[in-house]
Amino acid sequence: RTGNALNPTAEAIRREVIQSQVIASDETGARVDGTNQWQWVFRTSQASYYVIVPSRGSQVIRDVLGEAQPDVWISDLWSAQQKAPAAQFQLCHAHQLRDLEFAKDCGDQRFAPAMQALLRRSEKLARARGKLPPTEFEAKAQQIHRQCDALLAEHAAHPEGRKLQRRYRRHRDKLFVFLE
Repeated sequence: RTGNALNPTAEAIRREVIQSQVIASDETGARVDGTNQWQWVFRTSQASYYVIVPSRGSQVIRDVLGEAQPDVWISDLWSAQQKAPAAQFQLCHAHQLRDLEFAKDCGDQRFAPAMQALLRRSEKLARARGKLPPTEFEAKAQQIHRQCDALLAEHAAHPEGRKLQRRYRRHRDKLFVFLE
């Protein structure tokens, strides 16, 4: 009964989310009445819309978005997320930082720490955007891009570092969209 009473409010939140130019999404397992389901979140800077469904497939995104097509979709690399109808994709840095931390824990002493530091520096730069002259911001963003390309060109010695390096080479265009 409570769920039914909240449906109009949930629908209003969904409409607000799908009107955003930038949407972040993630999904995680959830138990509902003894069965495995998936809890999805669709976030913007102003709202979060949650839905729990039996599927982890891309149809969930289509059902939530309808005809909406955000400019940027932020997510991990789950295949369903990469099928979102967005103009550009941004890799979720929280997921990447976690994976890089795992590589460090496994013994990667070069690539993973350097890539982690670069991701963190890029986030710090993004937060400083309004405080910097545009030319200075752009110069620092270009420096981050050059340093990323240099890291990706190196040979990562550790297997976990190599795995992530291959990932970032494949998805290089999704690492720093937020700086644009």
